[in-house]
Amino acid sequence: MVLIEMKRQGWAIVPLVEGLLPREMTGDEEIDRLNGCVTIERKLRPDVQAFFPAITDYNLDVPNAELHWGNIDMSHCLKEDARIARRAFNVDYNCPVLKDNLTILSTWTELFGSAMEYARQMTTKKTIRFAAMALFSSRLPDAMFRFYCDEFGDQDNFYCLNTANGYENYFKNFSGSISTRCVIRNVTKHSIARASSMPIPDLFDRYYQVHKDNLDDILVKIEHVSSQKRTTGGQRTKDPARDACEQKILDWKNQGGKVVCLFGRVVCDSAVPFDGGNAHKDLVDWLNHTIEAVRESDTLLLIKPHPHELNEQIATYVNETFFDLINVDLPDNVLLLGHRWFDIQEIGKFVDMGVIYNGTTAIELALSNIPAVL
Repeated sequence: MVLIEMKRQGWAIVPLVEGLLPREMTGDEEIDRLNGCVTIERKLRPDVQAFFPAITDYNLDVPNAELHWGNIDMSHCLKEDARIARRAFNVDYNCPVLKDNLTILSTWTELFGSAMEYARQMTTKKTIRFAAMALFSSRLPDAMFRFYCDEFGDQDNFYCLNTANGYENYFKNFSGSISTRCVIRNVTKHSIARASSMPIPDLFDRYYQVHKDNLDDILVKIEHVSSQKRTTGGQRTKDPARDACEQKILDWKNQGGKVVCLFGRVVCDSAVPFDGGNAHKDLVDWLNHTIEAVRESDTLLLIKPHPHELNEQIATYVNETFFDLINVDLPDNVLLLGHRWFDIQEIGKFVDMGVIYNGTTAIELALSNIPAVL
C-alpha cells in the first residue's frame, strides 16, 4: 500500500532485487541500472557491474560478532539476526550453520551497499531526490540503508524511509490478525526514532498544544491501553503461588519498604539499531546490575518476565528465557514473578516505580501514574 501511494505521488519505485516486482523502467538508463541490479543468486547483474563502485573497508568477523563498513557499525544488527535465528540472547558464533547464515546476510548487505554508492553518485549528478525504503532498522540487510544515509545522506534529498504496519497488534492486543494501518517515516530526518511506528517528540508536542484543553476526555478514550489484560487474559484460575507472592509484597510495603518492578523482554528481539547506553552494555548487564543495586537494601525488586515468552505466535519457541540471563545470586529481596501472574493495573496497586530497558510498558506505566526509569 505504501508503494502504491508513493507511485501516486510521482515517485519511481525501483526494486534492487530482480523478480521482486514487475520490471517497470523509467526510461532513464542510469536510474534503470538499479532496477533488479542484484540477482537472486546474490550477485550484481553482469551488465551493471562496471558502473557500480567496489566496496572497500567492509569487514565481517562472525566469531566476534562484528560487522563494520568504514565508520558504519552494524554489529548489533548482526547479533540481532543471530539471536532471532537461534531464539536466544547468548549465541555460539562459531557454529558453522550460523556462520553461513550470517555470511549470506552480510553478502546481501554488501551488494546493497554498492547499489547505494552508485545511487549517491548518480542522484548527486542529476540533482534528484532519492529515498531508500526498508522495513527494518535493526536487521540485515535493511539496517544498512539507515546507517548509510545517516553517514552520507541528507534528510531532504538522499534519505532512508522506514515503513511498517502501524503497531496495531499492540493496541488491539492480538484480538485480530488483520492490520488496517501502515506508517512511513523519514528516519534520516527523524533519527531519534528507532522504528517508523515510534512517535516523534515534536509531533506529540504539537498534538498536545492543540488538545491540552480537553486532555481528560482524551485520557478516557485511551485508558483501555493500560487496562488490557496482556498478562492474565484467558486464564480461568489463578496460580496459588501468585497470591502468596502478592501477600509477601504487601507485607514488605506494610513494613515501610519500597517495591520496584523490572519488566523483562523476549530476549531475542531487541528491535533497536544499536544496543547499550551510558550506563549499561546490554540487556544482560542492565538486568544483573539492577539486581546488585537493590542487594542489602529496603527495596523489594520484582522481575516480571514478558508474557509473550509463552506466546509461540510471537516468541516462536525461545531457547533462552529472560530469567536465564540472570548470572548473579538472587538476594531475598528479589522475587521472580510468574509469566501470567499480574497485569499492569494489578502491579500498580503496590509498585512504587518501574524500570524498563525499552518497550511499550512505559506507556502503560505512565497512564497508570507509576514513575518509570527507562
